[in-house]
Amino acid sequence: MLNAARRISRLSDLSPLPASVLSFDGQLVDTTPEIWRFRSSLDGGKRIALHWAQQDELNILSPRARHLLKLYFADRIARKKARTIENDFRMFLRLQEWLHSRTQPQVEWADLNEGLVRSFLQHGVEHTADKGNDFSRLRTFYRWGVARQYRDFDPAFLDILLSITAVGNAKGHSVRFRDVVRGPFSPDELMMISRAIQKGLGTVQDRAVVMLHLELGHNPNASVRLRNSDLIRYETKSGVAWQLDVPRVKKRIPRRETKRRPISGALGSLLESMQEGTPDEPLLHWLPASNPEAAINLAMRRFAQAADLIAAAVEDERAPVPLFHRHTYGRRRRLPLSYRRNPRPYRYAKCEGLR
Repeated sequence: MLNAARRISRLSDLSPLPASVLSFDGQLVDTTPEIWRFRSSLDGGKRIALHWAQQDELNILSPRARHLLKLYFADRIARKKARTIENDFRMFLRLQEWLHSRTQPQVEWADLNEGLVRSFLQHGVEHTADKGNDFSRLRTFYRWGVARQYRDFDPAFLDILLSITAVGNAKGHSVRFRDVVRGPFSPDELMMISRAIQKGLGTVQDRAVVMLHLELGHNPNASVRLRNSDLIRYETKSGVAWQLDVPRVKKRIPRRETKRRPISGALGSLLESMQEGTPDEPLLHWLPASNPEAAINLAMRRFAQAADLIAAAVEDERAPVPLFHRHTYGRRRRLPLSYRRNPRPYRYAKCEGLR
C-alpha cells in the first residue's frame, strides 16, 4: 500500500494519458493498449507498432519517466509524421540499452547531466550510422519537457544541450560523388535493365515495380500509396499519353498532396492492365499490407535474379559478378536493384531505353 501511494504521489502532477490521439495525417491512434498501432501514411504504407513492453525490458526508466515518455509520444504523434515517430521510439530503446551499463535502474529524466549526454553523443558518432541524430532526438524530447514546465526538466540544462553541436549522418554523398556501390547506375547498367524489361523477364508484377521506379525514381512509400485513380490516360491526336499523380513523401502536409508526372506508354498500359477494384483501391494491389515497401525491395531483387543482370563495371573484369554484387573493400555485397535504401538516384540517370 505504501509503495502504491508513493507511486501515485510521484505521478500526481502529471496529466493523464489520453485514450486516443489523432495523428498528424488524420489517423486515430488508440493509446490504451501496450502496443500503439498506425501506418506510415493515412492512405497506405508500412504498419508501425510502438511496443511499450520493449521500453520496460531492461527496467531502466522509473514509472514517472516512462509516463512522461508516453505523454511525449502522444503529443509527438499529433505533430509529426509516422516514420519520425518510429525513429524517435527506436532512439529511446537504444538510449536505455546504452544506459543499462552506466546507471542504476529507475532512472529519472532529472538524472541527466552534461557528462552523460556528451558520452551518449560520442557513442552515437563512433558506433552508429546516425552519428549525432540520437542526441538531437533526446534534446528535442528535453526541450518538450521544459516547454511543458515539468519539474524533471531544467531550463538551464536545456541551454547546455542547445550549445552542444551534434553532427548528423551524411546525406546525398553517394549520388554526388557517384559511389560505385551506393551511387546511381551507369549508362551501361541502365541499358541492361531496360533490355531485360523489353524482353519481358521476371514476373509482370516485379517488372511493373522496376519500370515505375526506373522512370520516376521516387521513394517506395510513394509507390505503395498510389491509387487506381492516380493513373490518368489522355487521348490525343498523336496517340495516348499517360500521367501518374505521385503522392508527396517529404515535407508532407496533413492532407494528401500529389505531383502529376508523365510516364511511358509501356508502363501506363501495363499498370492499366493490372488494375483491380475501385478507384480508391491501391494501384499496386498485390503488395502485402503489413510492409509493402519491403515487398518493393524484394521485387527488385527477384527481377535482378530472374534477368541474370551482370554489373558493367567491376574491379576484376576477368570475374564478372551479378549486377548489384559489386566489389567493395575486397568483399562482395548483395545489393537490391534499388538505390540501396531507396531508388531516388534514378532521377540523376537517363532512362530513354524505357520510352
